[in-house]
Amino acid sequence: MTRIILTALACSAAALGAYFGGDSGDHWGGEVRYLYRFSDARLSGSGGSPKFNAQTNIMTGEILGYFKKRSAVTRPYVAFGGGIKWIRATGTESAAQPLGRIAALTNTEEAMAVASVGAGVKHAIGKRLLLRIDVRDYLGKRPNKIIAPAPGAKVSGFYNDIVASVSIGFRF
Repeated sequence: MTRIILTALACSAAALGAYFGGDSGDHWGGEVRYLYRFSDARLSGSGGSPKFNAQTNIMTGEILGYFKKRSAVTRPYVAFGGGIKWIRATGTESAAQPLGRIAALTNTEEAMAVASVGAGVKHAIGKRLLLRIDVRDYLGKRPNKIIAPAPGAKVSGFYNDIVASVSIGFRF
């Protein structure tokens, strides 16, 4: 039985997103996050590294743990949660793909559960404005429709998508 491992969606892709949340005390908070990524689905193995254009929508609910009180100007935090990732492959299918005897990248869409872990820092700029820098890792089971195993092959692995962001937030 031949195996291939899905490495990740490209980490160099652009992303747009929004978040909405609140603090329930000095050291805990929560938020809902949405992220849209322009990305690629990729395979890697000894026979090559084919990739396929894709778009990813990620929606998560997260708990934030702060290391400093709400009154601090700079607040480092860790975050964890879960949600759903919806991937839409937009590339052109080809009968002859590198690693095609093991798996093929297909022009389809797929939804899957994801876990989210991350860390970052919020820095207050005035009374209402926040500068925020963070890194999130979205983890989940590998796609089985976008990456379709060839007959007799088994595709294994996991989905690992690291996203770094800089954002401006408004306090209400």
